Amino acid sequence: ARIGLVDLFCGLRQLQAGRLVHHGRVSWPIGRLAHFRSALDGFATIEFFADVYGLDRQQTLDFVRGFCDLDALLPRRLNTWSGQAGLRLTLGLALLPKFDIFIVDGSILHSDPAFQRRWIEAFHERSRRGTVIMSTTQTRAIRMFCDYALIADHGRLFITEDVSEALDLYPPHAATAEVVEPDDGDDLV
Repeated sequence: ARIGLVDLFCGLRQLQAGRLVHHGRVSWPIGRLAHFRSALDGFATIEFFADVYGLDRQQTLDFVRGFCDLDALLPRRLNTWSGQAGLRLTLGLALLPKFDIFIVDGSILHSDPAFQRRWIEAFHERSRRGTVIMSTTQTRAIRMFCDYALIADHGRLFITEDVSEALDLYPPHAATAEVVEPDDGDDLV
């Protein structure tokens, strides 16, 4: 149900009935690595991404080189990269298009604390005038970015302003609990 809702929000699936209305440009499911696991190398992937989103190829490459620190991997096919390297690329690229609605699905906290801090700061800046819809088991990320919780339970949707209560009532599944949990939340931002 969770992935189905995210796919509806992103326009990856069609509603069977009714309408989903939004205003503005919607991101892909940020944090979902499947969209960036291809046989293309890093350079070709960045060029393709720039073309799809109407960005300058060289500026996009320069940003990835400066922000993501992946130069050694760029000549290699993405499907040979580690999960953390792929996550670093997808998170970095998510900062470039001018989205009005950011859909986060999966992991946005990274194992490299310096990259994580840099990305969270940039994402806060980028998303502050937009809307962030987050579907993740990373409670720290939820607490950082969410003011409301939309809970899908047995085919019904509930909304609450008490994110902490929602996390208490619907804790993340142990099998998918977050891997990255810095000791002190103050170090994140």
